[in-house]
Order: sequence, then structure tokens, then C-alpha cells
Amino acid sequence: MTALIAEHSISAANPPGRLFPPSRRRPSAGENVTERQNLPGRESLSRHESLAERENPPDRANPPDQENPSIQHAPSDGRDAPVAPPAPRVPRPQASVTSAASATSAALPLVVSVNSTTGRPESLVLVADRSARSVTLARRGRGLASLTVQTAEILRAAASTGRPAAAVEIAVVARDRRAGRLRVAVLGPQITMTLLAGGYELRCWQVPQRGALAAMLGRALAHLVREAR
Repeated sequence: MTALIAEHSISAANPPGRLFPPSRRRPSAGENVTERQNLPGRESLSRHESLAERENPPDRANPPDQENPSIQHAPSDGRDAPVAPPAPRVPRPQASVTSAASATSAALPLVVSVNSTTGRPESLVLVADRSARSVTLARRGRGLASLTVQTAEILRAAASTGRPAAAVEIAVVARDRRAGRLRVAVLGPQITMTLLAGGYELRCWQVPQRGALAAMLGRALAHLVREAR
């Protein structure tokens, strides 16, 4: 009796055709396992992938692993930024020959033969300076007196006068920027120039041919006026 009750309970728990519970059912030998892997969710995912591939086909002309050779990239930047072309070379401006020539000719030295108070002949140099717009009377490389354009014009007029005798005194700038005077006396073809400063006579020149002094002063003034124009 006890054996019949146990057999009945086993049969009720496992009806015919169901030896195992549904969760523990093992596939048979002829059942295809791959059919269980092809679930509806996987089917829809594969369908979406194929549709996206149709809408955006891959670029077969330029594959991802082959770069376009016409585009240059930075070597180690990590970003595909195109490299800018090199800037064109700009030629350097050459120094002007005219400016150099004018710089060297800013001061024009003119030499006039004179006689000093000792009776020995010497050379009086007239330096026309464009930057200072002045004419400097120099001797042995030392400037003794400077004349402006106006006072140099007065001296030139006195040296080229047609009168047999004349005298004039003009203001000059002596050495150490002291105020001085240049006393000019014309006697025949000669002209005498005396430099005074502080009540003392600094220098006296006698020019045998005053026409030569007038010509040198004319060249000096033309040098200054040409720069002003």
C-alpha cells in the first residue's frame, strides 16, 4: 500500500511526457542549439545594422587606414590639422646710395690761402655744415668761429664789393660758444679779417685776393641753400 502511494505521487509530479521541470529541460540530441541563440532581439539588431550600412556606405575610395596624400597633417600633435604653407620671403630693403652720399657730403670743406699776422702763408678752411646750417672758419683742424647763413652772406658781399675801401663788423660764435665779432676791412684787392672775443684779438688774416674768398663763400652758401630747398 505504501509503494502504491509513492508511485502515485511521483506520477502526479511528473506526468507522462514531462520527466523534468520546464526550467531544467535538456535539449535532445537532434535539437539545433543555434535556434535558441537567434532570439527576436538579436534579429532586430542585425536588421538595424544592415539598414545603417545601406544608408551610409563605407568610403571605398579612401579607406580609414589610408590617408589622402594631398592633405598634410601635423607630425605629433594628435589632431588632424592641416599644416599652413610657409610664408613667402620678403626681400630686405637695401640701403639707399643717395642717402649715404648726402650724409658724407653734409660738410663741405673749402680752402682759401691767407697770410697770418706773422707773415707766414697758411690755409684758412671754410666748412659748410648742412646740419648746423653754418660756415665755420677753421685752421689746422680747429674751428675758430662760426657764421650763420646771413652773416656769411654779409662777408661774401664785402669780399666782392666794387668799392676800393670798405669796413664791416659782423657777429660770430667763437670757440667754447662765446660771442665774438669779425671785423672786415677791404683795401683794394686785399681784405683783412680780425677775430675778436671778450675784448681780445684772437686771430687776424690777410687775404691777398679777396675774389678767391668771395668765390669760396659763394660755394659754401650754395651748398647750404641747396640742402634747404
